[in-house]
Amino acid sequence: MACALLLSQLSGCSMPVCCGPPPASDPLEQLNRADRIDSPVMATLLQQADERIGQQQWSQAASILERALRINSRQGEVWSRLALVSLQQGRFKQAIERARRSSSYAGDNKALLGANWQLMAQAYEQLGQEEKAQQARQKSQQYRESWF
Repeated sequence: MACALLLSQLSGCSMPVCCGPPPASDPLEQLNRADRIDSPVMATLLQQADERIGQQQWSQAASILERALRINSRQGEVWSRLALVSLQQGRFKQAIERARRSSSYAGDNKALLGANWQLMAQAYEQLGQEEKAQQARQKSQQYRESWF
């Protein structure tokens, strides 16, 4: 799936009246808004990974994120970015698993939860599981107000 398609699909919904304020147009911006990183080392690794993601260097981004997980495997922000990378690499089941793992560490971070559900919706859609994709979009919508 092309990055531009993902960007457009993560940035809104098909029925504008349901959406409230539009989310950030860039999935990384959505994730950055959701970040609650206290460690300077983790923040640096996420910044490096974001740069690779922006350059569509998926393997390099994954390597940096995996290094971050070796430091703290319970960091939801890292798992969410890995889900985004998996989605871009066409590894849709892995993207869902990683987004779910991210959500398990998200706590009360509703912006991160919303972004994860949106990533899952995209992955389900690519797998041809439209009912699950719709359910994930609805779940994402529940968190959308908290993205701002």
